[in-house]
Amino acid sequence: MFSAIDPNVWLYSTCFCAPLCAVFALLWLYNRRESRRRRAAALANEFGAWGLSKLANALSCYAIGDYSGFVEAVHALLERIRADGLPEVFRDLFEKLLAHFVKEATWREKIAKAVTAAQITAGTQAAASLSASAAPAVQNENSR
Repeated sequence: MFSAIDPNVWLYSTCFCAPLCAVFALLWLYNRRESRRRRAAALANEFGAWGLSKLANALSCYAIGDYSGFVEAVHALLERIRADGLPEVFRDLFEKLLAHFVKEATWREKIAKAVTAAQITAGTQAAASLSASAAPAVQNENSR
């Protein structure tokens, strides 16, 4: 079936198709990288709106391809964690996110419900710990 085809046709078709496939593969890979960078830029804008400037700076450096700036931003964030401690960084993050989301009424209601539930849980746990600590004291007085 293929024996009647001139060998040069195979050579020419291979020499044409191989680079064409390589170009399509490279364009596909390039598009994947660019879409990843576009998503990083959109996320950086969202973080900036939330007041998370250090994370926004790191993501924007990544989005434009400034990898040394990205590494510096991550290093600065790690230095802050080492200096202030992770709980302080999380407290600052929580305050910034709370300040952003409390602006909307639906989020205010959800936050109020969560705080009420946490207070009830904390109150129940505090009452349980008080009754647990008071029980041995009562037993000690009854044994005298």
